[in-house]
Amino acid sequence: MAFTGCSYWQGTLAAYNLILSGMRFMLVRNFSCAKKQTDETERQRAEWKAYRRCGLLMFVMSVAVIGMIDLLISDGTNAGGEILTIMIAAYTFYCVILAIVNVVKFRKRGSPILSASKNICFVRALMSLFSLQITMFAQFGGADGDGAFVYAMDIALGVVVSLLSISTAAAMLLRARRRLKALNEKILPPALENR
Repeated sequence: MAFTGCSYWQGTLAAYNLILSGMRFMLVRNFSCAKKQTDETERQRAEWKAYRRCGLLMFVMSVAVIGMIDLLISDGTNAGGEILTIMIAAYTFYCVILAIVNVVKFRKRGSPILSASKNICFVRALMSLFSLQITMFAQFGGADGDGAFVYAMDIALGVVVSLLSISTAAAMLLRARRRLKALNEKILPPALENR
């Protein structure tokens, strides 16, 4: 049974990191291709299409996030020792600081690809915060009577992280759809727009 649980955890973690890496690679590739476009409208269209694809992948990644949250809540008591907790805390602070820096840095750039990168950092920071909470409660949980409170806090934060991840993906898709529609209407001649 332990092997099966470990396999689920490894598979979910692998899917999460594979999708995260795929999104990053896609954005870097599309950013360099979009910069080569001489026509501004075509460049914007290429960037918004990459933004939309990133939103679709974010939905798929949300499934992996929900799976990781479920596995962490069900087996969070085996989270590791103090050293692992400190390492997770350092990584979490790095992710949160990077997400804040990206929000400030890319706010006025107007690039959909940079905005997508900012959203990826945001979701990654949320997942890191959740992992840190699970690990800290497991390591420094305190009294044995706190089990119900810890479980409720884990579920509450897990639901918030899941909903924020899904809503970020949905907002990306809606925004990309609206911007691509506006770009297409700008290009079509007025006679074709009314059809």
